[in-house]
Amino acid sequence: GSQHIFGHVVAEPGSIERPLLILKKHPFTEKEATKLFDSAANIAQLPLHVPYRFDHYKDLANRLHDTAIPFKANRDAQPFFFHKNDGIPSFLWIGLILISLGTSVMSLIYRKQVPVGSMVYFSGIGIGFMLIQVTLIQRLTLPLGHPTWAFVIVLTTLLISGGIGSAYSTKWKREEDRRLVPILLVAF
Repeated sequence: GSQHIFGHVVAEPGSIERPLLILKKHPFTEKEATKLFDSAANIAQLPLHVPYRFDHYKDLANRLHDTAIPFKANRDAQPFFFHKNDGIPSFLWIGLILISLGTSVMSLIYRKQVPVGSMVYFSGIGIGFMLIQVTLIQRLTLPLGHPTWAFVIVLTTLLISGGIGSAYSTKWKREEDRRLVPILLVAF
């Protein structure tokens, strides 16, 4: 059989409208490759690679070995195909440390006494927003098909509804308007 990695693969090239990639556990034999090539020619398809017949990539395995990009199979420890680096680059670690130190020093220099009630209130609002946001993103990722869409929709909805709530809360100063708040909360 073929001694290179592409003895296991048959693929179609170019602007592929109907992509076809045929993989086999054991390398294709010359007879199988010829039959596949002839079948592709009969239906007016031009293969990108067929071992023994249309093989422009005999030395591609060597080229891949010589590149700096690791073409290894994904494992459970690294399940994402696009995550091929070895961790966070050192310049990002240095930036994180410098920003953390700068923020800590600035907060010590310009320290103001904040009431505990205000800290608890605003911390609660922040934690609540994060819990709702993470939960909704996780819930909407599957129906929407992509986490980016879920993130954009959830964040946009939270920001717009938070802005509308802030705008109307300034108008609810009268006592009779405040009685409507529980009804509105139940309605939504």
